[in-house]
Amino acid sequence: MLTVFILLVSLITIYIIKIQNIDRPSKRILYLYSLYWFISLFLSTLGLYDYKVPKFETLFCLCISCWALILIKCPVKSVDLKQSGIQLSIRGFFKNKLFVGVLVVLTCYSLYLLYKFYTFMALGDLYQIRNLYFESGDLNIYGALFPNMNYWILKPFSFLCAGLFGFGVLYYRSKLLLLIFVMLFSLSSLGGGRIDYFRYLVIPLLLFGYCFYPKRFKITLKKGLLILVMSAAMFFLLTIIGAGRRGYMEFDKESLDVGVEMTTENLMSYSYGPIVAFDYALNNNYLDKLGGYSYGTLTFNAFNGLLDIAFRMIGISYGTNFSDFVILKQDTWITLSRQNFDKNWNALFSWNFYFYLDFGIVGMIVFPFLFGILMRKSICWFYRYQNVSSMILLNIFFLSLILSVIDFNLSSMSMGVLMIFLYIKMYNYKLK
Repeated sequence: MLTVFILLVSLITIYIIKIQNIDRPSKRILYLYSLYWFISLFLSTLGLYDYKVPKFETLFCLCISCWALILIKCPVKSVDLKQSGIQLSIRGFFKNKLFVGVLVVLTCYSLYLLYKFYTFMALGDLYQIRNLYFESGDLNIYGALFPNMNYWILKPFSFLCAGLFGFGVLYYRSKLLLLIFVMLFSLSSLGGGRIDYFRYLVIPLLLFGYCFYPKRFKITLKKGLLILVMSAAMFFLLTIIGAGRRGYMEFDKESLDVGVEMTTENLMSYSYGPIVAFDYALNNNYLDKLGGYSYGTLTFNAFNGLLDIAFRMIGISYGTNFSDFVILKQDTWITLSRQNFDKNWNALFSWNFYFYLDFGIVGMIVFPFLFGILMRKSICWFYRYQNVSSMILLNIFFLSLILSVIDFNLSSMSMGVLMIFLYIKMYNYKLK
């Protein structure tokens, strides 16, 4: 019955998007957002791999949350990306000596870290490396300075370069794109994870290669082969990582079989697992464990955390409960299994987890609605200002939208600093 309900709501959603009188990029973005969400909701009702099935009330609230985002209209007049001012902006950006210098330095640094990663991988398994990747101080596998450098420099710069990479590969030619790819690939590999490959390399290409494709998107033989080869290469990479996470470091048939099995399960479970985890949180009083509603401090932690630092500098204890939230979300392991109790889970609860703990069910409706407005405005900004800053902001919001099934990607203070910087630069830039 739950499966039929989700199928019915998904068909209604697709129809609503189809009849909306909006620009092509917005419609394609909404299609991708809704498609991923409703596929995940559908899979969560099947109880695959012994995962629990969410309750109807949880699924109903998540459907309403999805609808809150898609019912936004914001007229946009599109432009030709190959002839627009964004080309001039990128050209000037790639000629900026400061940017080029930072890119070269961080690419060399990322290659050094990648060398250390493969050195440690030869001595142990990826599971151990991943645990040490998240350690602080001298326990970190890459040194005591790495956690702060990664948080404040590497990740923000990666988000900046990801937008340049996605747009540049399709609409601009520069040798610097190779450096950007090397840096993004290296940094994505360091934690022994998989999501960063999608975050920095795949999703930007999806945004500018599909959503902003200037014509009706048709799968030709050339495009089909290219998509097939890229998908096969990505699956092979994920297979190697999956085998390494299980301790199979040799390149043989047994390792590949284990890697394929783990990758297949992870591609499924990372889609519906956060939904099952969110249902678990709703039904196990996570709101009470955090001390009640947080009233926006979690959703806006990117800025609230910065305010906390600013007040502390002048001797005022502003206070924030985000550290308690992190302990509840990441350091508390739960089981999502129905019988075997072997599906241990943490960290990923979908972006609705933040909204719910802030304002309950109302937050799950209001915040997606506001984000829908922000997403449409970012498209308007991109076409109006046609500069690098507006392009990177658009990519950041799109990335957060697509990965909303998994987590909320705009909660870190470093992202807050980056978004404020890009917003200011966007308005200060004038087309020549």
